Amino acid sequence: YLADSQLQNSDTAALEAVRLAPREVAYTLDFLRVAQRSRPPKEFLGQLETAYDRFPASPEIILSLARAHERISEDDFVARNLYLRFVDIAPNHPLVPEAQAAADRLR
Repeated sequence: YLADSQLQNSDTAALEAVRLAPREVAYTLDFLRVAQRSRPPKEFLGQLETAYDRFPASPEIILSLARAHERISEDDFVARNLYLRFVDIAPNHPLVPEAQAAADRLR
């Protein structure tokens, strides 16, 4: 649905997948990809915070939340801490240099 730009159907399908398998981080990540396109920025940030509460060790969710706090809420302190948490949790992730640079920029 998302590839065909059917956002409403994408949203419904992603929410249903999360409902049926709430412990599956991959479904939550899929839902977040849809929510980023289909929801207002503040609502998307709320969805990211909920996902982080459920999956606090997911590098992808941590990085997305850091970016959202930097761009949407403009809370540099929270964003910086999340970037640093991402670096700590996933030191071998290919996006670590980007996250470290963002953390350094937000000092």
